[in-house]
Amino acid sequence: MVHAAIGVMNRLILKLAITLIVTVFSSQFSLSRALAQVDPKINWKTVALPHFDLIYDAKHQALAELYAERLERSYQILQNEFSIMAERTTVVINDRTDLTNGYATPIPYRLIMIFPVLPGPNESISDSGDWAQELALHEFAHILSFEPRRGVVQAMKYIFGNVITPNILLPRWWLEGLAVELETKTGNFGRL
Repeated sequence: MVHAAIGVMNRLILKLAITLIVTVFSSQFSLSRALAQVDPKINWKTVALPHFDLIYDAKHQALAELYAERLERSYQILQNEFSIMAERTTVVINDRTDLTNGYATPIPYRLIMIFPVLPGPNESISDSGDWAQELALHEFAHILSFEPRRGVVQAMKYIFGNVITPNILLPRWWLEGLAVELETKTGNFGRL
């Protein structure tokens, strides 16, 4: 009985490791294609905030100041909702697209990409108040939802780093639902 349970656990760990390795390589490939679309002449600046490293185009100083304040406010708000907080998160303000959105990933390190485009009136996310606040909080909620690790997985994090992030395998509806709930619960607008 014990040997069968160990065998099941070993197969589960192997499947998890293979899934995470495939995820890392596919996200690295996508990231390298995305980086090829960024103008190499941009003068990138980095500012170290208390909980974030904010990277931005030097000509967008005012935008960086706005998001710096919104990110730190998001940290303060979400520390009341999550018991495990991220140590530091890298945030990139990337104004290379007309997409209204952003994304967050824990692999290979905690990264939030913000596309600072206001939503149009016909978009599902157009019912927003302070768009910068809602976007920063939404994406940071994703980062925090990836953080919890316990038991064997916590020990494996010290060996493999953020590649061991089991919550990234949760259904997308759960991850998005949590972030949407928190942006709505903590603001005056939101999508709920």
